[in-house]
Amino acid sequence: MYTPEHFKLENLDIIHEIIGKYPFAVLISTTAEGLEATHLPILLSKDKASLVGHMASGNPLLQENSQVLCVFHGPHAYISPSWYESGQTVPTWNYISVHVKGILHFLDREETEIVLQDSIQYFESENSGYGYQTPKPEVRNSLLGKIKGFEIRNLTYEAKLKLSQNHSLERRKRVIDTLELSEQEQELELAEWMRRINDIQKS
Repeated sequence: MYTPEHFKLENLDIIHEIIGKYPFAVLISTTAEGLEATHLPILLSKDKASLVGHMASGNPLLQENSQVLCVFHGPHAYISPSWYESGQTVPTWNYISVHVKGILHFLDREETEIVLQDSIQYFESENSGYGYQTPKPEVRNSLLGKIKGFEIRNLTYEAKLKLSQNHSLERRKRVIDTLELSEQEQELELAEWMRRINDIQKS
């Protein structure tokens, strides 16, 4: 990922936070047919040393010991030059992205069940009443036969926060103020990240 120095993120705590907040990832690898990608939720393991998830057992990306790339996207938005004090510049796009490379390993049935339980607990609301044990055993067993759990180990990270850091403080404030007028949740969230990363306080 092309990342100029002023957009580079190396703080592992923030990287892990981004993965946790935006877990629906693109997983990419090379198969016999060439490059392939699939879209699925991927979570950090409890010790944060690996990534875990599951996919359909027929997915060609399920290859033991294969090298994979996981791409996690945070909020993003078009940034108009009309938001600046001068129109003598060009449009751009602000965004948050984390790339994680690692080696994919299969999980056994018991380990896969743990991943499923943890995933349901992670994504279900506290008052939903739904849990891994909610479906009947025969339903769970049938579905377990159609999926494969995996763990991605030996992780390396690349992270990019393109949040107008290459512009003046005044321009960054203008971008944030305009994003905060939006009715789009994604643009409001991007403004929050810009305030945080640029350390700009509300006046």
